Amino acid sequence: MIPTNAFQYLQSLEEINLSLSRVENIETAAFLGLLKVKVIQLDGNKISKISRGSFNGLFNLKTLNLSNNIIQEIEDDSFHGSSAIQYLDVSYNKLTTIPEKLLEPLTMLTMLNISNNLLQSLQGNLCYNFINLQFIMLNNNQLSEVDPCLHLLKVIELSLSNNLLKNLSQSLLPKNVQKLWIAHNNIEELDEDLFANTHSLSILDISGNVLNFIPQNIFEACISLKFLDISENIISIFDPIPFIAYEIY
Repeated sequence: MIPTNAFQYLQSLEEINLSLSRVENIETAAFLGLLKVKVIQLDGNKISKISRGSFNGLFNLKTLNLSNNIIQEIEDDSFHGSSAIQYLDVSYNKLTTIPEKLLEPLTMLTMLNISNNLLQSLQGNLCYNFINLQFIMLNNNQLSEVDPCLHLLKVIELSLSNNLLKNLSQSLLPKNVQKLWIAHNNIEELDEDLFANTHSLSILDISGNVLNFIPQNIFEACISLKFLDISENIISIFDPIPFIAYEIY
């Protein structure tokens, strides 16, 4: 357990590493007063819940690593007062849901990793002014649909592999995306205009789905595409036109 005011006499701390320390609980205001802390590593512990106020007052915190715990719940306002966070990693936990306004204070967020959890939905969690958010990892969850606000973001790397997605629409993809992983879902077909606005897309992995056809003009706007993986699908008739016409190789 990390008790309240655990570091009250260490006001000069800039980084705290408590990885692999068997921590099970973080009390409210455990890090209160640490105005210089920029990095907190809590990965590889046995934390099951993040309560309100756990990270209050960490105005300069840039990196928070909570990966590889057994977190099942993160309460609303857990990150209140930590708006400077740029890198948030809660991967490899047991989260089934994210409170709708949990991420709202994190306006400086650059990287968000929620991969390898049990999430079924992210509805509304990305509908905020994340002007700096560039990397989102949502792979290895149970998502059956994409957050409707995703296309508003300036994300350049997006991982949605190993979920339960059945379809994607052009209106859901971020226009600035450069690397997109949607492998090992249940996608049966791709809309012809799916990549109409993704001119910067350079890496695309749609392997391990149930595609049986690639629309003829689907890659017309993908002028930057360098790597394409469509392996492990059920494409019975291979039409080379979508690839030859736009020099994808």
